[in-house]
Amino acid sequence: FGGGEGETALVGQATNVTLTEASISNDIYGGGDAAPVTKTTTVTASKTKAQNVYGGGRGNTAIVRGIASIIINNESKFQKTYGGGAAALLDNNTETTVSNSTIGTVYGGGANAQVSGYTTLNISNSTITDVYGGGEGNDATVVGQINAIIKDTIINNNVYGGGNNGKSNSDIYVTMNNTKIANEVYGAGQGTNSTVTGNTYISTGDQTTVGANVFGGGAYGPLTGNTSVIINEQSKVNSTIYGGGNNAV
Repeated sequence: FGGGEGETALVGQATNVTLTEASISNDIYGGGDAAPVTKTTTVTASKTKAQNVYGGGRGNTAIVRGIASIIINNESKFQKTYGGGAAALLDNNTETTVSNSTIGTVYGGGANAQVSGYTTLNISNSTITDVYGGGEGNDATVVGQINAIIKDTIINNNVYGGGNNGKSNSDIYVTMNNTKIANEVYGAGQGTNSTVTGNTYISTGDQTTVGANVFGGGAYGPLTGNTSVIINEQSKVNSTIYGGGNNAV
């Protein structure tokens, strides 16, 4: 934990967690354990293995008021990364950068936790199973804009601009360059609770391949805004391009 333990263990300065060639049996948090942080949090991992990484804290009193940043590189391996907290509010923006690493699922938002600002994902030269621009769980709302930028990367399953049963209250942008997606790409989220109230924008640059379909909307989740899907002439979609969603309103 970058922060403290307990509701009264407030940290009024920025926190920095830096790990190099480390092996962690559990999780890493930029924020505190039930303890608030009023400034920024930063987690940097190089050649490091762990279960999950959170830019924020753990527990509903572990509020982070500053920007949460995660930087993962140099052959690091994690099961999941969350730009936000674990059932802990991130009352600002979150930025996650992944390069030359292997991760199961990358989330721009939190785990059953709100992100009050925007989320940004920058993924390059990595191998990822699933990407979600939003968060995971019914309480994982992202209030601000979502930007997921993926290049020179292998995605072994799907890309979702929104959340995994998490809501998104603004516009979503998914940009892919020289990337191979084994299955499908969605502009919005996955699950009946993954409501998106903004617009979605999907665009591919050169040499991007999608193994199955591209959907401007989500998988089972409602979308109230407009969708835009732009596929570069040097990219390939092996099945069908849909402006709307997959079994979604």
